[in-house]
Amino acid sequence: MCGILGYYAFGKGRPKREVLEALFNLSSSRGKDATGFAYVTPEGTMKVVKAPLEAEKFLATREWEEFATGQYPKIFIGHTRTQTKGDAKNNRNNHPVSDSSGWALVHNGEVRGYEELEEEWGYVERGDAEVDTIALLAALSTSETLEETCKKWEKLGGSAAILAITSKNPEILITLTDTSPLHYMYDQTGDILYLASTYSILTDAFSRYKRGFLCKTLPGSIESVKNQTGFIVDAGGYKEEFKCRLSGYSRGVSFGANFPLARRYTKGGREVGKGNGADKI
Repeated sequence: MCGILGYYAFGKGRPKREVLEALFNLSSSRGKDATGFAYVTPEGTMKVVKAPLEAEKFLATREWEEFATGQYPKIFIGHTRTQTKGDAKNNRNNHPVSDSSGWALVHNGEVRGYEELEEEWGYVERGDAEVDTIALLAALSTSETLEETCKKWEKLGGSAAILAITSKNPEILITLTDTSPLHYMYDQTGDILYLASTYSILTDAFSRYKRGFLCKTLPGSIESVKNQTGFIVDAGGYKEEFKCRLSGYSRGVSFGANFPLARRYTKGGREVGKGNGADKI
């Protein structure tokens, strides 16, 4: 069991530092062996920071202080890890996982069955990483479309909730859950989408005590991502759902008429852009 978290800032607003740190500290209830985050820099490169530390200690590091006192990025993903397969002392086993393709992702849950597929997919960047999380990254890195990625993911076993970003297209965030928990909340005032593993992590991150009383003032309603479902978030804010399942539960990939990253994006019922078929991711 691990914790995943993130945000997408559509406008000029950014999360308060105290909220972002609360998301990490609360997520540490799901994992204390390592903590990390990733984002795309203004220069268009993927930045990944992680360490084999629980969230409280990680948030006291120089690396976090430099980030937290600077300009926050538009999109951010984070992770708190419970070590299962792969020693947390080897930082390549910790999340976010990334490679030279420009992808970075975090997930909670379990992924199985990659050893038989590694050669088939032609992925050569595992290095000394021992975690099968690399399988999810390999599928993204060796695919041209999200549909192709999902067809590879369906060959894997297990269950996972995933957040993924890429420097190749720094204005998209991909979410997916098989049966592992994933929740989101849109803050209409701040124009920010927040994501976390559980409902309680999101509610508690925005809770404050005043005069000794607990005040839970949420800036938006919290929803859960449906099982075997993912969605794309882009600069227009439109959620485009897609179906994708790990074979540990059921097989098959299903896309609606509006294929993610391909057909069209709408905002408030107004068409704002078009793609051409299965656009590259």
